[in-house]
Amino acid sequence: YIKKQQPKSVFCFPILYKGELSGIIYLENNLTTNAFTDDRMEVMDLLSAQIAISIENAILYNNLEQKVEERTKKLNASNAELKEKNNKITDSIRYAQTIQQAFLPTHSQMADALREYFLIYRPKDIVSGDFYWMNQVNGKVFVAVADCTGHGVPGAFMSMIGESLLDDIVNEKEIYEPALMLEMLNFGIRTGLKQEETDNDDGM
Repeated sequence: YIKKQQPKSVFCFPILYKGELSGIIYLENNLTTNAFTDDRMEVMDLLSAQIAISIENAILYNNLEQKVEERTKKLNASNAELKEKNNKITDSIRYAQTIQQAFLPTHSQMADALREYFLIYRPKDIVSGDFYWMNQVNGKVFVAVADCTGHGVPGAFMSMIGESLLDDIVNEKEIYEPALMLEMLNFGIRTGLKQEETDNDDGM
């Protein structure tokens, strides 16, 4: 290139960072000879140190941007996976809510039996360990409001056990005395959950 172009002055200087070559400064002047004096070379020496630092910073910044981009992609993938799992869990809990509500007395059943009533039932976790129960047998109306051990899905399982046991006590066993009903409910829970053989002490 120099043989072909015949520049009158040439300046070539290494850009060093911590003793490592990170680039080369190449300047040429085609108008005059000895264009690159000692003073100018000193200025270029100072500039080359700054250039070396700037290049290193640019490389570090680029690497950092790549790492941030990679981590952002991983984080987004993890978030998407968590969201999908959360949606599946929430869908399952909502289906559990549908099942639990099938066990609860309907508004029409309650209106027929009680004529005037109000009901506030707002589970904290979609499904609930709290439940209400009602049954009408031989002109008698039985109503219970219970709070089961646990909350969410485990509490909901307990509530369905309680509803089934109360229905059995009234409809099958024809027990109508409240104290005896509670005693039978307690016995049914202890038997159903095998509390004699296990450490399970869930109740309502």
